[in-house]
Amino acid sequence: KRINISEDNKNNLGLDIGDFFPELIWVVRDFSLDKQGKSSKEYLESCLRQVDIENIEDGESKNMSREIITKNFKRRDCYTLIMPTNNEMKLRNLDNESKSTLRSEFIAEVEDMLRNIKERIFNQQNCT
Repeated sequence: KRINISEDNKNNLGLDIGDFFPELIWVVRDFSLDKQGKSSKEYLESCLRQVDIENIEDGESKNMSREIITKNFKRRDCYTLIMPTNNEMKLRNLDNESKSTLRSEFIAEVEDMLRNIKERIFNQQNCT
């Protein structure tokens, strides 16, 4: 609501508000759904598709949220991370757990995610 683009920029440069927003990185921890062979990014994009408002409760509101995300965040990605541990007590006190007590798959996913994000930041800084 607070960001405005002049009509000249909209018309002459073809800009819209989404051109000024950063990349959206959606991180879903404790992910356990079957992505049916989709990458995490493909999973996100399928979740952002419009729904049939006739058959889904509050479908109109859900579609509005999805439209706002897709319109304003043209660059987006998703990371789906498994549960850090299978031990419920450890999960409740995760802040107090050492890295060595967490699942190796979870640690690998987090390290991969951080590496990818750092590469994006580095590449963006070198492009400007």
